[in-house]
Formats: sequence, C-alpha cells, structure tokens
Amino acid sequence: MNIDNLKRAFRRQLPPHHPLEAGSTVGSRPYEALPEVLPVVTISMLLISAVLFFLTDIKTGGNGVEKTQILSQLGHRDNLNILINDGWGVLSGAFFHGNFLHIIMNSMAMLTLGSLLEKGLGSFKTLLLYLAFAFVSGAYQLLIPNIHLLSHDLSSLIAQFNGSSPFGGSLGLSGILFGVVGFMWGSWKRWTGFLTVFNIRLLKFVGFWQLLCFVITWTSSAHGVAIANTAHISGLIFGFFTGMWMCYGTKDAKVWFSLSLSMFILGIGGVIYYSIHFRNILEEMIPDLIEKGYIINTPLFQ
Repeated sequence: MNIDNLKRAFRRQLPPHHPLEAGSTVGSRPYEALPEVLPVVTISMLLISAVLFFLTDIKTGGNGVEKTQILSQLGHRDNLNILINDGWGVLSGAFFHGNFLHIIMNSMAMLTLGSLLEKGLGSFKTLLLYLAFAFVSGAYQLLIPNIHLLSHDLSSLIAQFNGSSPFGGSLGLSGILFGVVGFMWGSWKRWTGFLTVFNIRLLKFVGFWQLLCFVITWTSSAHGVAIANTAHISGLIFGFFTGMWMCYGTKDAKVWFSLSLSMFILGIGGVIYYSIHFRNILEEMIPDLIEKGYIINTPLFQ
C-alpha cells in the first residue's frame, strides 16, 4: 500500500461532523441510534472510583502520609511493588485519582463516552474491554517510562531515596478513557450510534488535549506534576486496533486482531520480564526494602 492509499484510508476512517452523514458516502452503515439501556458497568466503575477518592483524599484531608497508607490498604501499588510482588496493581491503579479535578474530568468524560460504548456493545463486552484497556495502558505506563532503569544501578539509586521509590505509579481512568476513544474511532462505521457524541470535533479535541498534556508534563515536571502520557497513547492505539478488529469482517479483521493481540502479549511479556529482572537485582535488598517501607509486606515475603 503506497502513501496515497494510506492517506485515503486514514481520511475515510475519520468520523463525520454529524451522525446523519453516516452511510455509503463515508463507507459506513447508516446512522442507527443505540438502545437505551442502563450502563451498569460504567456507573459501577465510576462509583468505585468515587468511593476510593473519598477514602483516600477527602477523608484524610490530603495528608500525605495517611493518604499513602490508605492507598496501600485499598489496593494501590507503585510500580516497584507491582514488579516485585503485586502484579494485579497494574489494573487497580485505574480506579484511584490524584485530586478532585482529576476525578471530576475523568468521570464526566467516562459517563458520556463509556455509557455510549456500553449501550452499543452490552455490559459484558464493555467490562472485558475496560479490563483490557486498564491492563494495556497501565502496563505500558509501567514499562516505557522506566525502561532506562533496566541498565541502571538500581541498588544505589534506591539508596538515594528516603521513603519513596524511584519507580512512579499511575493513577486514574484516563488510560481506559483513551481506550474508549480509540475503540470508537476504529469502530464507528459499525456502531454508528457512537456518532451522537463521537465526531471529528471530539477527535480533534482529544488530540489537542494530549498535546496540552505533553506541554504540562515538560514544563511542570520539576514541580512533581506527572501525567500518564504513555497510558493515554497506548490506550488510544490499543483501543483503535481493537475497534477496527471488531468493526470489520473476518478477512479484514485478522490484521487488526493480530495487532491488538500483539500489544496485549507484549504488555504481559514486558511486565514478566521486568519483574524477573528486578527481582534478581534486588533479591538481597528485599528484606531491607520491606523494613524501610519501599515494598509492602505481603504473605509472599513473610
């Protein structure tokens, strides 16, 4: 496929401005409104996030030490703990948020887009997609920003920190949210009801917002501001691949399914590789890391 064909295919995959523009002229099904069903999975996910935010931020008054302790008790793990001990923390981080603005923005967007997704796909498929988006975005956010640590003298690096790990940790529903946007981008030609909200204006806004996130990260990193840009981008790409796979017929879906599956497997393989690598490096330090509070003391190390 030459460059002109790629450009043409990309333009034809862009959503129209208005739902009634859907049809043969843009290579999609005609517009069909989605059924009115209660999006129980999306609402449940938002309620869980709200309860966790109340317990970790509002109830503690934002006290740093107390907040960190409650985060750990409720299931949040930083990347070091995920790699050394608690791999499930790749998923749990999606349900915690850093501040009130963070959870409000994510919740409003998810209530709109996630509810629309659930109306189109049904609750069971939506739940599976949310879990897949959470894993892929969380895994790549763990793997890519920390890739430099693979060749670093991690033992001496950790020794320079007091009470915190050189590994970061991700928070928030934004990885799932970008996965939903990517999925709608890839599949709107089949589920044209998505076009009631998802259109070219929204897609441009998401692109602008991500550029703004990059700028905020670059200009504010010295002040401790960290946006999970890798989670955003990986979630969007994985969502797009998955949407294209579920949108097209068996023949055309093979490539998109392969791309989706490859991203998922690479995420699993990367987490396993990092875990083995850092377990071997830090094996002798693990008891000391537990004592100093770097690693949460779970039955695996008791």
